[in-house]
Amino acid sequence: MSTNRRRSNKGKAKQLQAEAAKKASFWTGAAELPPAGRIAMAEDPSATLRSLGPPPLSGQANAVESIVLVAARAAGVATALAAAADILDFDPVDPSR
Repeated sequence: MSTNRRRSNKGKAKQLQAEAAKKASFWTGAAELPPAGRIAMAEDPSATLRSLGPPPLSGQANAVESIVLVAARAAGVATALAAAADILDFDPVDPSR
């Protein structure tokens, strides 16, 4: 004759409570962020990508041009966001800095 034994769910309940506490602590107040600094426009937004060498995309003749266009567009959007937030530095870049 077999007897039905119920497993204790105490361990599972504690685990679920711990996970819930982790999730809840994620949404609690965070430390205040420092004020944003001024942002300068990039002179060549694709320089870093091009420095990595040609992309490993065989048969894609215009892959480099496409990547350069995407980088330029992303830089343009970032510049517009910085201007909207009034943190865009319009002064020319000083190479001695």
